[in-house]
Amino acid sequence: YESLKKYVPGADAVDCILADKDGNESKLSDLYGKVLYIDVWATWCGPCCEEIPYVEKLVERFKGNDKIEFVSISIDSDKKGWLKKIEEDKPVWKQFLCGSFANTYGIAGIPCFMMIDPAGKIITMKAPRPSDTDACIDFINSCIK
Repeated sequence: YESLKKYVPGADAVDCILADKDGNESKLSDLYGKVLYIDVWATWCGPCCEEIPYVEKLVERFKGNDKIEFVSISIDSDKKGWLKKIEEDKPVWKQFLCGSFANTYGIAGIPCFMMIDPAGKIITMKAPRPSDTDACIDFINSCIK
């Protein structure tokens, strides 16, 4: 219970270091200010890769909405493989690498979709999958009112 209660809705999100494709580091907290829809994934995860086109559609649907930011965080240990995948897919939303992210957040399985509010509080660790399009859009809309 003690280890899990830090991930409940309303708890402060755990800050961590994220690296972009150029190796520049930033903190998760640097992204606060908007609702964050975070896709936790890895290149070796088939179901994760199957969600990418759906994330792309969500990003397009909410394009121009300044209340939400889409972020993908890969837990890959193979940086070259990750770089190759994002070069192939050319995502237009923020991409980061953080091999320890799943451990930091107690994530046992991926893909995992989570949301953090503009103040850095956890909304949920179990946001709807992008492939569950209608439920996901409705949930996002309820969080950005």
